[in-house]
Amino acid sequence: MASLAAVSTFFVIYCLLPAEKNTRLREQLTFDMRADSKLRIMEVILIIGVVLLVATLVLPLMKGPQTLSVNGPSIPYGDGNYSISGYRIPPVDQNAPINVTLEDVTPDPVFIAVFPGEGVTGGRPVYSTVTIFDSLTHSVKSTATQPYTVMISSFNGTTYHLTVKATWSPYFDAGNYFAEAVFVVIVGLAGFSYYRETRKREAMEEAALAEVRSRKTGSTGA
Repeated sequence: MASLAAVSTFFVIYCLLPAEKNTRLREQLTFDMRADSKLRIMEVILIIGVVLLVATLVLPLMKGPQTLSVNGPSIPYGDGNYSISGYRIPPVDQNAPINVTLEDVTPDPVFIAVFPGEGVTGGRPVYSTVTIFDSLTHSVKSTATQPYTVMISSFNGTTYHLTVKATWSPYFDAGNYFAEAVFVVIVGLAGFSYYRETRKREAMEEAALAEVRSRKTGSTGA
């Protein structure tokens, strides 16, 4: 409402001024709107950057009971009779349980292993076995706060249903955008500071020019 009132007042003044002063006022109004727009744009970018930065830090900490439920294998057999499928589990707190269930394993047994870290590069598995029946349920205790990978090797077109239950953050991947969020904050802060100082300097210059014009008008009238 305040902005609407200001624009309305400016429009009335614009209409009442002489024609030669209308041009000057229009130029000043255009200049102010252009400068203010740049400042507001950088302010919005800065706010977005701060929100993103906070999100990348806070969201991964929001953990709750989660369930991964998939049909396998995730890698098709193709022309061969052998498939290795990997299923990524976000970081689970140390000593927290990781419940693994295999169901509907047909027609042949599968080899299942739970590795710490991303992929199989995290060291020795914390659990590994070959299924004997068409189903399997096992609970693994997390050895450290870290992600895990469930690897399943299957043969001869064997299919299965895998369920993993544990407590992790569904927003874990948000932390991967920390660098991008910092970049947006830096760009927004630099741009906002630059245009704010530029706006102040230009306002001072305009005030000085207005004073000079006022003195010239006064001396001419005298």
